[in-house]
Amino acid sequence: MSKSLKIYIIFSIVLILFLLSLNLIGLNLKGEYTYQILVWTWIIFTFYIVIKFWKIIYIKIYGFLLFALVGLSILPMAIPFFSILSFLFNLNTIQTIKVNDKYKIVVTKKVMAMKRAYIYNNESKFLVLEKSNNIARPDYSDIVSETLNLNSDDPKLYELENTPIQQAKLISVNKDSIGIEYQILNKKKIIYHNLNETYGY
Repeated sequence: MSKSLKIYIIFSIVLILFLLSLNLIGLNLKGEYTYQILVWTWIIFTFYIVIKFWKIIYIKIYGFLLFALVGLSILPMAIPFFSILSFLFNLNTIQTIKVNDKYKIVVTKKVMAMKRAYIYNNESKFLVLEKSNNIARPDYSDIVSETLNLNSDDPKLYELENTPIQQAKLISVNKDSIGIEYQILNKKKIIYHNLNETYGY
């Protein structure tokens, strides 16, 4: 067996086991694009291996299986396929705001879902690892409407709901809620979000 093929197999197994282990113990790698870099490295390495060793029968089977999986992801309204693309190119994330060393807000628009502001509580565990808990996920349009003092049925809200957050400041946090002062279009408003909301999942 070729050395590069051995390295690919070992790399793939270690990567899968490592990511599964992190998921099981509830830890994440630090960095906004860390997972994308790892997955893109694996994809490029996979293309290299499949092209270089295409004459080997089990490499052909492996290549066809990967191609078939991509094809199958397109069948159910292409939702899995677009979700994969969104992850690979980080299309879900619209804005990331570091409130302080412990809290951050990630504004996302996932496939077939509403635009939301995910509020995370981050605890650094090791040099490259952190424990990140999603403690609230309000609708982004609600944040915009409250900050700009607009009614939910105001036509202006549709035009302004994609306006980015200029600044976010932590006001208070307790076992039930977190208060954040948002600044949008130079207007400020303190909004209190209930913690551990299940709406939206």
